[in-house]
Amino acid sequence: MPTINALAFDLADRELRIADIARLAQQPPDDLPFLSSHSEVANLVGSGNGPHAFRAQDFLGITTVWQHSSSAAIVYFFYRRRLVLADLILLGKSNDDDVSALQWAQERFSLSVEETERIAKRRRPALARFLTQHSKEGNADLMSLLIAVPVLCELNEFD
Repeated sequence: MPTINALAFDLADRELRIADIARLAQQPPDDLPFLSSHSEVANLVGSGNGPHAFRAQDFLGITTVWQHSSSAAIVYFFYRRRLVLADLILLGKSNDDDVSALQWAQERFSLSVEETERIAKRRRPALARFLTQHSKEGNADLMSLLIAVPVLCELNEFD
């Protein structure tokens, strides 16, 4: 896997516009797909632009909601139904995908023009991590690195 250029942003004191995403994460856990491998996650999120909500076998208590546009994604991690972190992943394979995902992030996380430009200027592949006051709860950060980034790379045959 290539080196990922990362930056982090604090979501404290920002207006979040994620009601539709949060509704997906609020579903009863038994109503969500329970996935146990990268290929199962890739099959689910590759079946359409979603967003898709699921749980992963080794990360009980965490619900993931995946919104993507081919080679870019915002992946939200909820622990006990509270957003703990979100990752914007830009592989750089398609400028249109990157622009779409950046627009989603700007709208959903109330990013300033300067913050959006900082992300846009990063060398690809890039990861922008959005942290909440609850980010230390659960294993969402580990899940992101073990599942979200590799699956998006796999979907796009990105080495």
